[in-house]
Amino acid sequence: MLIAVYQILQDRMNYERQKELQRKQHFFNLGVTSHMANVAFDKHVEFCEKYIAQMNESLNQLSIEGPNVNALSFAHKLSDIRFQYRAWLTEDIMDRILPYEKALIKIGSKAQIEEHLPVGEKRTRVIDEMFKTFLDVAGIRGEGSEINEQITTEKIINHLQQVLGIQELTALRHKLITEAIKSISED
Repeated sequence: MLIAVYQILQDRMNYERQKELQRKQHFFNLGVTSHMANVAFDKHVEFCEKYIAQMNESLNQLSIEGPNVNALSFAHKLSDIRFQYRAWLTEDIMDRILPYEKALIKIGSKAQIEEHLPVGEKRTRVIDEMFKTFLDVAGIRGEGSEINEQITTEKIINHLQQVLGIQELTALRHKLITEAIKSISED
């Protein structure tokens, strides 16, 4: 009698495990193969590619020319990309990229103000603030100052890579290749 009860409990646990696996597989299939999930992922890829390309162009130009009023134009180009994809951007993405755009606006605004200030303490302070913000965006530590990690180009790019799951996809690809090679070797 005890063996029969034990077997019934064992079968019930196996059944529950199998049911849970099927539920997870179904959820996975819906998430990965649904049209909306594919479209959302494709839109995130498009956004990230355009946004990162513009960030790199902006940083390269500012590195060549130094922080200047063109930073306003770069911020505007980034916001245009953001507005183009805003239906697909989560609050988390927005929270991470907006400080970068605001930093570029700050650089450009300070450059505009600096142009109209006479040489003196106030102009020096504006230039220092502009260069400090530029160093933060570039991820360069100035003398005696800490980098504002929230606005570094590298930090924004890393976050966008996390959104796309680049690290996980690369690990999955590596695992699939390894498994494929194993199965070929076994033949």
